[in-house]
Amino acid sequence: MRVLLVANRAPASFVHVDRAILESAHSVDFVSFRWTAARVAEVVQFARKADAIVGWFAGHHTYLATLVGKLARKRVVIAASDYDLANEPKFDYGSMRGGIRTVINNQIFKCANRIVVPSRFSYELAVKNSCLDSMRDKLSIIPHGFEDPGFSLQHKERCTITVGTVSTENWIRKGHKNFVEAASLLPDVRAYLVGGLADAKLAARIRTSAAPNVILTGFLSSAELNTLLAKAKVYAQLSYMEGFGCSLAEAMLARCVPVVTPNGALPEVVGDCGFYVDYADLRQTCEAIHLAFADQTIGEQARQRVLECFPYERRRRELLQLISD
Repeated sequence: MRVLLVANRAPASFVHVDRAILESAHSVDFVSFRWTAARVAEVVQFARKADAIVGWFAGHHTYLATLVGKLARKRVVIAASDYDLANEPKFDYGSMRGGIRTVINNQIFKCANRIVVPSRFSYELAVKNSCLDSMRDKLSIIPHGFEDPGFSLQHKERCTITVGTVSTENWIRKGHKNFVEAASLLPDVRAYLVGGLADAKLAARIRTSAAPNVILTGFLSSAELNTLLAKAKVYAQLSYMEGFGCSLAEAMLARCVPVVTPNGALPEVVGDCGFYVDYADLRQTCEAIHLAFADQTIGEQARQRVLECFPYERRRRELLQLISD
């Protein structure tokens, strides 16, 4: 089978995971889409030849491929997550806040044959905010999948980490503000904020105003991030909203003890293998981090949970089956 895979301009690691899955069974044409004449011609050409079209995230970058696929009677599968489905005017987040983005996404959902979401939380967002409420038979929950990275058991250092692009959006949505402020109350704990510096002004403000124990690493390669995860005792995901939490799952594989909010899909990922705190409650956060440092068992339990609940092979099997049906 020939498959066209369309992603946005900067595909996330999980997009590359799905590309590898598709390439393991099919001939794949991959397009990192932007609105240029060359990319438009490429998508139209590949879509006409394809037996199936897979788009990662609904949005303007998958709109053309979806319409061409619909007109050419090709099978169209869209992988969607929280931004595609959210309506959060409180901090200007989500495509379902009205306007052209809502129109485009709902049109994509209507034209697609199936919509894949990674969590029950994302499923509930879809039926709450989009036209998929009346097309629930199109929705499939297929969690992200992870392979065992083979981290050796190491001495864990007294440091905590969170991962996400440094941006105004993530300052609130991913709880980076809470992470930085909690670190100021834990001066003996190194706190690593890992991610590309998309907002240079925000990054400069953090560097000048945050406590000395807060370390902005900027973007790290997979090898560099794995080295940091291997030594970090605690991973903090203090999000207001999270459609899954791939970085969290990767940290759990490294035996980091999760400290998370009970928001979004985080409880689906963590289960009982971590500590829960209310969003923006710094006292709770600090207490949970102290408990996580003292714990001797949850790190291994967290690792086993990811291997058992979110194996790569499950994602591979269910995604390929969905496309081949």
